[in-house]
Amino acid sequence: MLEGSSPLAAGFAAGAYFTTDRVGTIEATVNYTFAASEILVWIATGQCTAELFGAERCTFATSSFSGPRPRTVTLTGAAAGTYTLVVANLGPDDEAISVQVVFTPSAGAASGESTILAPARPGAWLLRHRR
Repeated sequence: MLEGSSPLAAGFAAGAYFTTDRVGTIEATVNYTFAASEILVWIATGQCTAELFGAERCTFATSSFSGPRPRTVTLTGAAAGTYTLVVANLGPDDEAISVQVVFTPSAGAASGESTILAPARPGAWLLRHRR
């Protein structure tokens, strides 16, 4: 599981990398303070860096652009590998967001230690997001 919370100013996007070591389902839940906020959520395959996101060159496996809070996106049949959770706040207000990413191995996935979700590299990125 990957968890965290952070402020996210209006007009900015943030990303965090994580890896899985087997096939399964990734479920990311993003909660935020204000119901009026326009929060966008993506799960990208591979490392979607700030530069790639800004250039609209990430490969998104799933997304959610509307709905109630908390916002949940689910990716089933996710292959082992690196993924990026991206959250954008289009405003109107600065936000406090909390994120939880849970990985559930598929029934046919190889069993083993449950170190199935881990940060792919330290740190995260923040980028001014244009509409």
